[in-house]
Amino acid sequence: MDDANVPCESEHSVLCSLVHRFSDYLKQRQAPLICFTSLGVQVEGWFKGELLTFLSHEVQQQRITSFDREVKTGHGRKRVDATISFSAHDRSWVELKHHHIGMQGGVSYNATWYLRDTANGILADVKKLTAINSKSQYVLILSTVNPGSADWQTAVAAFNTKFDHCVMSLTDPSDFPDTFFLGLLHVPA
Repeated sequence: MDDANVPCESEHSVLCSLVHRFSDYLKQRQAPLICFTSLGVQVEGWFKGELLTFLSHEVQQQRITSFDREVKTGHGRKRVDATISFSAHDRSWVELKHHHIGMQGGVSYNATWYLRDTANGILADVKKLTAINSKSQYVLILSTVNPGSADWQTAVAAFNTKFDHCVMSLTDPSDFPDTFFLGLLHVPA
């Protein structure tokens, strides 16, 4: 494991467990994921809707305390996609992305392309999260299809090399089905 990857047994284990439960939830919704892949589209609104539905169930099951969406960062009009609370004193800030891995409009896209791209990648999300200055700030990326461990590790390393910000991967594609991957990236303050 390289410096860009941190095992889920670390301080981030509660959020990692939540992401793996969300993965189980998404495994029951394969038809939309397969459709998005076959059409070569990214549907971030669908991803957010499924996550909010899942988080509502997590609150009912008392696995999380609460969540909120479109939360103001305290820096002008900027908002973060979601916050998730596991206790009264613990709030994780989460930005969401949906990346299509494969052919789209005659161009082949992989995880490395997305993370290195300044316009369509995660750089703006990472900058927004860094400005919050919390120890619990993350980017959660739904990739349809699974990019594989080699591409994912290369992508994280490429992001950390190209930009002045650093992210650490908390999940690995080998733990997810071929149809999708939930890439959980920790953004250190």
